[in-house]
Amino acid sequence: MENAKKNCAAEIYLDGSVCYQITETFDEIMSRLEILGEDDFIYLTLEDGCRAAFRKRNVVAVNQYEEE
Repeated sequence: MENAKKNCAAEIYLDGSVCYQITETFDEIMSRLEILGEDDFIYLTLEDGCRAAFRKRNVVAVNQYEEE
C-alpha cells in the first residue's frame, strides 16, 4: 500500500473554487467522508506538511491521479 500512496496524489476541491493537494489517498478520504455528518470536520495533511480541517459540506469533489 505504501507504493500506491507514493505514486498517487490526491486533491480535494472545496466550494469557492479552492483546491488543495493532500497526502491522503482517494480511498482514505472517501471512507472518512462516508461516516461524517454534514457539519463535521475532516482533518487532512497537505502536501507541504501542514494540517487543515474543512467541514464536509464544503467538500465538492475529490480527485486522485498518478504521479509520473
